[in-house]
Amino acid sequence: AKLSGKDMVIPMNTGTGAVESGIKVARAWGYRVKGVGPGNANISVAEGSFHGRTIPVVGCSSDPVARRGFGPFTPGFRSVPYGDAAGLEAAIDENTVAVLIEPIQGE
Repeated sequence: AKLSGKDMVIPMNTGTGAVESGIKVARAWGYRVKGVGPGNANISVAEGSFHGRTIPVVGCSSDPVARRGFGPFTPGFRSVPYGDAAGLEAAIDENTVAVLIEPIQGE
């Protein structure tokens, strides 16, 4: 934390762990700081992204092969076509706590 000039850090050894931690931090911030009502936090995600293989992360994927046979999934994700800025803007509302985009698409 000292090297990065931050108060604290969360070390990760996988990309999936980092994404899951980001989801947790975003939701916690939304409920505790932004004032989002209980169970209402949402995160906008870009279609075509790959963030890992855990249930919550596969749940925000648009890949039918990765999703098949693993539901029900964690609620609170809104999928938007990759590169659709207007669609992303439309998906963001007062309960949005994060936008999760993989800049380089693919597994």
